[in-house]
Amino acid sequence: MGGTLDDSAFIESRLKTASIDFGSSNLKQVPNMYLGMNLVGEMVIGVTTDERINVKYKLTTPSIVQELQTVKLGKGLRGNLWQFELIDDVATQLDITSIEWVPVVFGRKRR
Repeated sequence: MGGTLDDSAFIESRLKTASIDFGSSNLKQVPNMYLGMNLVGEMVIGVTTDERINVKYKLTTPSIVQELQTVKLGKGLRGNLWQFELIDDVATQLDITSIEWVPVVFGRKRR
């Protein structure tokens, strides 16, 4: 199997994580997301915190060779539970080898 079309429609692929608390019930922020990937085209990254705030980022930096890309997430995003979604609806090539987050954990519990 291969290709980017099903008949004449683009094939959309999605990868969605479970809600992650990063091992702590404290409030936290995730300033960056690191993706080991190559990308030809564009991809959308969705971020949901505490099942309330949903933000989308468009990643358009082309990379034909496998490399680590940093996605800066909004400084105002804070929460206990985090969920991430990678949406590929127009990329002609996308290979992901790693996904990493480094949360900043605050001293106080959830609001």
